[in-house]
Amino acid sequence: MKNPCQDSTMVKAFKSPRMKQKDILSRESVDEIIYRSKKIRDRLILELQARRGMRIGEVLNLRVTDITDRKLMILQPKSGKDSEVAFMTESIAKRLSEYVRGCQHDPESRIFPICYSSALSMVRKLGEKIGIQIRPHDLRRYSATYASRNGIPLEVVSKVLLRHQDLKTTQMYLGKITDTEAIRWMDVDLRRYSATYASRNGIPLEVVSKVLLRHQYLKTTQMYLGKITDTEAIRWMDVLHGN
Repeated sequence: MKNPCQDSTMVKAFKSPRMKQKDILSRESVDEIIYRSKKIRDRLILELQARRGMRIGEVLNLRVTDITDRKLMILQPKSGKDSEVAFMTESIAKRLSEYVRGCQHDPESRIFPICYSSALSMVRKLGEKIGIQIRPHDLRRYSATYASRNGIPLEVVSKVLLRHQDLKTTQMYLGKITDTEAIRWMDVDLRRYSATYASRNGIPLEVVSKVLLRHQYLKTTQMYLGKITDTEAIRWMDVLHGN
């Protein structure tokens, strides 16, 4: 007797949806968008998303009291926690502090007192100037792929940059690995080393997962991950952006 659960109709009805990867902005496009921003306010909003991977809502809700040196306290984050910490590069932290001092904000006031629609309009107009369609969240996706492709361990990208609870969520943010990239990383001689060695020596974990181990999900490769300290988080941010 045939198992009714194996019927093709049932299989299709209850099949897990495949994660569709988004097109990722190029570094040149992001740099040009930031360069074309006229206001320091707009540049900081763009950089906190593109360089720090913050959500637009988190950026717009930042208050003066949320800044402590190179840390940003994010209250009531999307994760459901009471708070989370985002780390800034030294250059962004310096510009943000100067901006806050120049605006003479009250300690409890919002640093960027604009609404989402205004931020969306600003990002779209900057994208149109260079001939691309872009939304604020595209900058957050870019930050993840750029960091991962430049040797930042994926556990740092996931836990520090994006502050995801699960690597499976981070997987949706990363750009697709092309055949050319796969061959390039294999030329680094991945086959001589274990997956753990490769992931600890600057090979992006999605390359280790997809190319070396051929895992379908990054969650399967999660056994390689370790806890990341605040000191490590700041060090990786400096490595990524040259501070």
